[in-house]
Amino acid sequence: RAGSATLHELSYFSKPAILIPYPHANAHQVRNARVLVDGEAAWMLEEAECTLDQMRGLIDQAAADPAALRGMGARCSQVLKTDGANALVDLVEDLDGKS
Repeated sequence: RAGSATLHELSYFSKPAILIPYPHANAHQVRNARVLVDGEAAWMLEEAECTLDQMRGLIDQAAADPAALRGMGARCSQVLKTDGANALVDLVEDLDGKS
């Protein structure tokens, strides 16, 4: 799936993924997945169009090029912020210094 918690975990642990957004989530999971897909950090298959052959093809592609898969994992942690708490503290400190 492609919910926010899943994407956070993938980003935190620098893991690429094949995302299959939940089709009844008002398209927000598709939008979530698109962030990683556009950042070349994940693949996405729509559930209605997902076939065994498509899944097998992506898994074979990943297995054939471990270096590319590692690169996807590295991009995953770059695309999504994993240090949100620190960024928020920095923002508050910046605002406090400007008062």
